[in-house]
Amino acid sequence: MTKPFRMESATYHIGTTGYLSRKAYSRLLHKNDINLTMEQVGILNLLLENDRVSMQTLSEQSLRDNSTTTRIIDNLEKNNYVARKKYPADRRLNLITITEAGKDVIHKANEVGKSFVASVTHGLSDKEVNSMISTIQKIKNNILRILDK
Repeated sequence: MTKPFRMESATYHIGTTGYLSRKAYSRLLHKNDINLTMEQVGILNLLLENDRVSMQTLSEQSLRDNSTTTRIIDNLEKNNYVARKKYPADRRLNLITITEAGKDVIHKANEVGKSFVASVTHGLSDKEVNSMISTIQKIKNNILRILDK
């Protein structure tokens, strides 16, 4: 009997691993009383790296459409984790900035994340982890090329 196509598909394994990873990390966040979704963690980390960015930039960097990014920012703003600031050169444009409360919560989430990554990569050598990241990055770049066509 031959293996089903999906069992030989890298994208199937990447997708299911991603799903399980998000589910487990979300559970750990909740268990540690951190009230953030995975999407919010991603946006807050982007703002931690590059504060005061436009909604469009956040959408592009997070690979999300504008309406999804707006919804995430609205929810983060309700929790006082981000603020919208008017862009001086164009008052129609808002820049999104992370607040002190946002910095506090994302640092806590990242500590949980570091522990989670250590758990899921347990038993893998640094070489194996680096090779996996490199391979997945190549696959991601191939997918982005397909999307750009």
